[in-house]
Amino acid sequence: MKDFPKNLKEKLKGGARETFFPLKYTCELCKRETFGTLFCPDCEREIVKNDGISCPVCGRRVFGAGVCSECKNLRPLFERAFSPLVYERGSAALVLKFKNGGAYLAEYLSSLIVQKLEGQQFDLIVPVPASKKALKRRGYDQTALLAKELSKKLNIPYIAAVESVKDTAEQKTLTRRGRAENLIGAFRVVKKKEIKGKRALILDDVMTTGATLDEMARILINAGAASVKAATIASVELEKAATIPH
Repeated sequence: MKDFPKNLKEKLKGGARETFFPLKYTCELCKRETFGTLFCPDCEREIVKNDGISCPVCGRRVFGAGVCSECKNLRPLFERAFSPLVYERGSAALVLKFKNGGAYLAEYLSSLIVQKLEGQQFDLIVPVPASKKALKRRGYDQTALLAKELSKKLNIPYIAAVESVKDTAEQKTLTRRGRAENLIGAFRVVKKKEIKGKRALILDDVMTTGATLDEMARILINAGAASVKAATIASVELEKAATIPH
């Protein structure tokens, strides 16, 4: 009998692993056996929930009640933002996995956002569009996948009303001011009729300084949105976001 082609062998091995050791039986972060839970007890403790004191505007974790200093100094264009996780430790690892091969995590992550949005009312969800570079690198738009799942759970439509019109420099390499300047002209509303007079929820994966959400809010307001709020899976703690040089 001839040997199997190498690529076919690998596919069969992968199929066997999925059959006998499905993802839901191993921890998403360390791959330890869990028998039906997403995380092992150790990794569960590393998922940092944003359930303490947070700014009532940007939604980031803070250590004193009231509107944070950043939002007092420069009020965001969106009314409020929500994020169920703090972007550190296991939470950061989970978001990075979702963005880099773990597309199936959209269902779980969207359920966390739904819990955080309890009591809020929206007419539609508008995901932040991926750039062409990001789409080519990842092979999928993680925020669009998240929007689809959120749409099902909230029973409101998600609309790809905004498109990316230029590939910007990576935000993580820029100063806080540079992030805002980098995004000028980066997005364009392509479905103004669907936006006009509607309560829009902008959706993204992570909020760092809020520059992306603010630019999205600006163009949606200019397109006639009645109100604009925002949600992300995780947000960077205010003090850590503030350490990004101006």
